[in-house]
Amino acid sequence: MTKTLGGMAILFGMAITALPLRADTAMTLTSAGAGTVLDGVYTSPYTGTVGGVANTAVICDDFADDSYVGESWSATVSSVASLAGNVKWGSETNAQQNYEIAAWLAEDLLSTSNKTATEDISFAIWLSLDPGVASYLTSTYSDPGTLAAAQGWIAAAQNAITAQNLTAADFANVLVYTPVAGTATISCNSGRCAANSPQEFLVVRTPEPGSLVLLLCGILAVTGFAKRSRIATAAAGASAAVRLATAGRAARPRSKYSAKRSATPAKTRHSARSRRPTKIPRSLAAATRTPAAPSRGSRPAAPDRAAETPD
Repeated sequence: MTKTLGGMAILFGMAITALPLRADTAMTLTSAGAGTVLDGVYTSPYTGTVGGVANTAVICDDFADDSYVGESWSATVSSVASLAGNVKWGSETNAQQNYEIAAWLAEDLLSTSNKTATEDISFAIWLSLDPGVASYLTSTYSDPGTLAAAQGWIAAAQNAITAQNLTAADFANVLVYTPVAGTATISCNSGRCAANSPQEFLVVRTPEPGSLVLLLCGILAVTGFAKRSRIATAAAGASAAVRLATAGRAARPRSKYSAKRSATPAKTRHSARSRRPTKIPRSLAAATRTPAAPSRGSRPAAPDRAAETPD
């Protein structure tokens, strides 16, 4: 049974790691999603063409750089479970834990249609990786309400990760697309739109249908193999028992003087033991991934500057 479960775990891991992870992947930002603007910036999710897959939901984790609709570039792809050495925020203190928090928040962002929640979670993702976001929300674009809400979401993510004993491996489905410097193709005013690189993005992926089919087939194969092994073992044991019994009868010497047999042989009762399987109760933790939205303070007036657009 242990070997069966181990095989199933390996197959599940293979299904997750079957997701396309390539050294360099082409990306194009195709829209700003719903076009929601908070404190002067568009909030996630946006949409893009990633590795040839159109309309992919992309989540920005990079507040320090700029990207433009229509801009294309190459990106290094890694997962939160195994970060590449060039990820944007890899040099920050507790970088691995910070990316895990951002991954938890990214999954929550895609699971809600609440506009306020998506705005606050967007800033929480930026703040979890870039401490400079706090300065932006307190001085550049004073909004203590959004800052408090973002901090609340980060605390909710930290509490959930601790309570559920989540590790980096639990976020293997969250991919990090780190731009390769100098590969942007869009231009503004006959030159590059900005001196800095495009932004880093997160993409939350699930196993492709083909991977799920392979996983199911693998589980059925492992289960069938284990069942056949148990049947073969039981049959071998029964055969061995018969051989031992036969050998015992053959080895027993006959008496020269045959004893008078009873016409009615004595009956022997065999007590049959009950073989009901032992039920092992399974604890089903019905914990929800989405916490109640942290309370927000009053918002400032509508932003007075539009997002940048290329010429």
